[in-house]
Amino acid sequence: MRKLSEDREKQLRGWREASSRYKLRHPDRVRMFNRERGKRRLEYFREYSKRWRERNSELLEKNREKNKEYKREWTRQIKLKVLTHYSGNQPKCACCGEDKIEFLSIDHINGCGTKHSKRIGKTGSTFYRWLIQNNFPPEYRVLCINCNFAFGHFGYCPHQFSRVN
Repeated sequence: MRKLSEDREKQLRGWREASSRYKLRHPDRVRMFNRERGKRRLEYFREYSKRWRERNSELLEKNREKNKEYKREWTRQIKLKVLTHYSGNQPKCACCGEDKIEFLSIDHINGCGTKHSKRIGKTGSTFYRWLIQNNFPPEYRVLCINCNFAFGHFGYCPHQFSRVN
């Protein structure tokens, strides 16, 4: 890496300090600028992606099944990682002990799963990625889809003969 001269280093340091002061004095302007820049970048990448897909349509068509299988396996690995973390060594339902991965899901222990999913804007595999990125928050558990449905609609699971509040 090239070493900058002392004058250039001093000039850059001055610009950084001025930029920091501006951001502190005008947070609304900075926020608005960043929001607009984000919109422009999003539009640019959408257009770029569209043009790329048009130019590479044959390649995409040729590898469609391979890409689907890759994504399916990648999603399964993410889900397995989350389920393994929340249920210990072997993924299984915390209520009935079901261990088939296809039947297992993540449950919000305190309820309000739908509200939380809407608030963070994540469902399905994106929700599993969110859990990993947020260091596996403790308010979740693994339940099979039947137990999860029963807890959500009845407040208890038929596997447990006592009512859970």
